Amino acid sequence: MKLLVSIFYLVVLFNLQAQLQLNQIMAGDDFIGHQPNQINWSPNNATIYFRWKHQNEMVAPYYKVNVGEKSPQKIENNTVGLQPTNGYYSDVNHKFIYFQKGGNLYRWQSKGAQLMFQKSNYFSIVKVLANNTLILQENNNLFLFEPDNGRYIQLINFRKGSESQAENDLNYLEKQQEELFEIVRQNKARETAQTHFKNDIKAPQIPEYFLNGKSLGWVKITNDLKYLIFRLDDYPKNKNTHVEHHITNDGYTKSVPARAKVGKQNPSHQLVIMNLETNIAKTVDISELPNSYDKPKYLNDKSKSEQQRELIYTDCWLSDQSNNNVVEIKSYDNKTRWLIN
Repeated sequence: MKLLVSIFYLVVLFNLQAQLQLNQIMAGDDFIGHQPNQINWSPNNATIYFRWKHQNEMVAPYYKVNVGEKSPQKIENNTVGLQPTNGYYSDVNHKFIYFQKGGNLYRWQSKGAQLMFQKSNYFSIVKVLANNTLILQENNNLFLFEPDNGRYIQLINFRKGSESQAENDLNYLEKQQEELFEIVRQNKARETAQTHFKNDIKAPQIPEYFLNGKSLGWVKITNDLKYLIFRLDDYPKNKNTHVEHHITNDGYTKSVPARAKVGKQNPSHQLVIMNLETNIAKTVDISELPNSYDKPKYLNDKSKSEQQRELIYTDCWLSDQSNNNVVEIKSYDNKTRWLIN
C-alpha cells in the first residue's frame, strides 16, 4: 500500500512539473501576442529592421519597413545578416561601417556589405582607429588589421603558465673552471657573441605576458598602440550547487550545475599596465585608494579596517586624443564606486 501511495505522489509530481512548463510556454506573449523586438535602423536611416513573431512561427523571422511606409515586409535571414546593426564606424565621416558575423568581417558602405576576411575562429571588434585600422580580439589576444593593404599583425600574446626563470648564477665549480682555464673563457665569449648576433638578425617578436594561473578579465589598448591596460582575475575554487531536472527528453533525471551558495569567496583582481615597446608590465597599486578601508556604516564604527574592501575593476575608458584613461572600480558590496585616472 505504501509503495502505491509513493508511486501516486511521484506521478502527480511529474504531472505538476510538466503542467508548469506548459503554462510557461503558453503564458505571456504567446497568449496576448508578440511585440516587435531587436529593432535597428539601417546605416542610411532609411529602413528599420526588426524581428516579429505573429503567425505562430517557432522562431521570430526578420522584417523591414522603409520610412514613410506602413506595411512591413518579411525578408530572408541571410539578407539581414549583411546589415550592420551593431557596427563600428571608420572615422568621423562615417564612410565605412565594420561589423562581424561569426567568423566573417564585413565592411559596409552605401553600395552594401563587402566581405573583408573569413575564419573559423571567433573574434570580436575592439575599436576602429582614425586611420581606418581595426583592433580585433581573438582568444584574449589583440590583432591589428589594415583593410586597405591587408596587413594583419598580432600585438600581444597572453600565455598560460609562468615564465621559467633562467639560472643566472654560476655554481662554485663553474666559476672556478672559468677562472682557471682560458679555453672555457673563450668558449663562453664565443657563445655570447653568437647569441648577440642571432638577436640582431632575428625577426621582431610578439610581446608576451604569462598569466600565471590567472584569467584575463578585459584588455584595452591605447590609440598609439604602445600600452595595454588589462585586468587579471584570480578565481577561488568555490563548490557549486546542483539542481535536479526531472522532465527530460530521455526520461532520466539530469543534474544541472547552479551557482555557489551565498557567502562564497569572491575573486581577486589586479590592474596591469604593459608597455608593448619594452615588454615591461607593472601592476597598479591602489592600496591608498580613499575610503577603501572604511567599515560598513551599519556597524556605526568609524575606525578603519585592517584589510582593504573587496574591489573589482569594472571597466576602462581611453581618450581618443592621448593616452589618458579613466578606470572604474567598484566594491563587491555595491556600496561604493571610484573613478580613477
